[in-house]
Amino acid sequence: MSEHLILADAADMALYQWGATLLAAAATFGAVISLRLPMQQLIKKQEEDFHGALVELFMFDVTPRQLTYVMFGGALVAGVLLALFIFHAEAGGLAVAGAFLVGTLAGYWVPRLVIYVLQRRRRQKLNDQLIDGLVTLANGMRAGLNLVQSMKLIETNAQPP
Repeated sequence: MSEHLILADAADMALYQWGATLLAAAATFGAVISLRLPMQQLIKKQEEDFHGALVELFMFDVTPRQLTYVMFGGALVAGVLLALFIFHAEAGGLAVAGAFLVGTLAGYWVPRLVIYVLQRRRRQKLNDQLIDGLVTLANGMRAGLNLVQSMKLIETNAQPP
């Protein structure tokens, strides 16, 4: 009689696991479908933000869409890798979920941070070169060059920002 109960419990457990798996799959599918429109809007906003930053940095070989894919892909990869690392350390489920969240947020913000640092560095170089450029322009005009010739003088002697 006890063997019958063990088999029934095992069958119930398998049925419970399948039900939980199907419920999780349905919830994931519902979340993906319901978040599709907000994600499309977020991607569009990211591309607009990245377009302005890339134009300012004169990075025309990278499209805003590519940078957006790198950002979201990096977020997913960082989250999964950190979660796997924590899972390998035999931490609890909450620690793994927290590690996934931290890794995802870090992966999401790293490309934005890189763009910000590049923009700040370029602006600083431009500010540093502006005074020298204006002095060169004024000296060229004093020496009898016209405005275009003085600008060419700056172009040949100065480094791009």
